[in-house]
Amino acid sequence: MFIIIWIACTGGQVLITMFGSLVFQVNAKGLDGPQWGIAFLVGTSSFIVNIILKSVPDWLTPKIGDDRVFNARYPKWATKLEIDDEAVADEEKDK
Repeated sequence: MFIIIWIACTGGQVLITMFGSLVFQVNAKGLDGPQWGIAFLVGTSSFIVNIILKSVPDWLTPKIGDDRVFNARYPKWATKLEIDDEAVADEEKDK
């Protein structure tokens, strides 16, 4: 389903840029080769940024919210407060 939606979005964007002319304020004759190249490079730049972000280890990034999976996987990086909170929660479950 994702691939079908992705193809439909891509096709719609191509149709808009090639045949949208004044309605969508693009070039009346559609994009030429260099313009398509620039659009492609700008679009693929998000992949490069994503690769860089994915290569940063989790323990180096700021913590937002509760991450019990991370704390269980990397206990030495979990703070003492988080470990104590988990121990209290486990004790309350046992009661």
